[in-house]
Amino acid sequence: PVRPRVVLIDNDSDRMPRLAAALDDAPDVDLVATAPDAATMSALLIVLGPDGPDTVLVALDPLGADGVQTTARIRSHYPHLRVWAYGYVRAHPLARPAMAAGASGVLAEPTLLEDLRQALHAT
Repeated sequence: PVRPRVVLIDNDSDRMPRLAAALDDAPDVDLVATAPDAATMSALLIVLGPDGPDTVLVALDPLGADGVQTTARIRSHYPHLRVWAYGYVRAHPLARPAMAAGASGVLAEPTLLEDLRQALHAT
């Protein structure tokens, strides 16, 4: 099976390194990059070229509405990428707006890796 190539977008300086380490250690996920925002991710996509991601994880906390806007921007400019939003809880107040913006789903941070695995294998 092909391992999903993931970019993690999160501007929380405490959470991002922890989640990045968990993704990097996962044998069935290839973390290709992290970014604090969509602009940085866009620059990374140019640099990474064909070795870039097929999946993007976008934080809703603390990005908030910016996480929804980031999701919409990614889906608009890179429709081939799967985008999954995540927050502290799956029933996040921005879950519906994130889905309306094009997110494939909303994952909960405490079970992010497990939820991502299940979601990717279901698609």
